[in-house]
Amino acid sequence: MDGLQVLLIIDDRGTLEILSDLFAATGARVSAASSGEQGLHCFHVLHPDLVVMDLKLGDVDGRQLYAQMRSLRDVKVIILTVLGEEYRSAWGQCLSEAD
Repeated sequence: MDGLQVLLIIDDRGTLEILSDLFAATGARVSAASSGEQGLHCFHVLHPDLVVMDLKLGDVDGRQLYAQMRSLRDVKVIILTVLGEEYRSAWGQCLSEAD
């Protein structure tokens, strides 16, 4: 991952620190955002190769943020989140409609 630009959009400080350390240890350039608004700003400025994000952010709906980023650029996204069954089902439907 040497030189890969990774953007982390996660509002849990502990998770953000762990993932930042893990990606940095691989040689990636890591930027972190603790809110969706901050994450979208970083996305525009940094043009990351990879985004790792939570869907349950305090300030924005992570599904909308994901859709917005993907509409702007074809970027790889890893989603890390804890979801209830109803939310997971709705998200699966959203992804199916996007394909």
